[in-house]
Amino acid sequence: MSGHTRSRSADGPAKKTHHHRHKSVAAERQDMILKLEADVRKLKAQHQKKRDYLQSLEDESKELDAKVLAQKRRMGEYAALFADEKTAKFQRMGAALAAKTNEEKLNHAFETLKKRNMIADQQLNEVKAHNADLRYKIDNMRREKIIFERAFADLEKDLAQQKLLVDRN
Repeated sequence: MSGHTRSRSADGPAKKTHHHRHKSVAAERQDMILKLEADVRKLKAQHQKKRDYLQSLEDESKELDAKVLAQKRRMGEYAALFADEKTAKFQRMGAALAAKTNEEKLNHAFETLKKRNMIADQQLNEVKAHNADLRYKIDNMRREKIIFERAFADLEKDLAQQKLLVDRN
């Protein structure tokens, strides 16, 4: 029986150690969870600060846009020097309108050049097709010429032989 009690006493401290280890692992996990939760709170706070900063920038941007529009309206009320009613608006708009007009002219010129280029390409393709057709006809005529020259040469030989026969007789 004394062997049995030893195993119990041996089991007792072993369970205590295992229980103690289990407690320390659980405590470590709890500490990690608390640290992660603290990190999450910090990140949320930083995120909120950035969100607030972004909102303030958006508000400031809206205010500046409103000021720019108000200034444009005020500028639009005054006619430029030597402006008649027809050109006053255009002169008040100044560089912005000039840039827009210039861009429109450039776009129009670009479109015109594109159309001209397409027409020139079409004409080029038609000329190439016509040249190919002429080249085909010229090649056929050269072949026919060779055939006719051979036939003519054969006929001349025959004629020369006929003359010789006639002269002999």
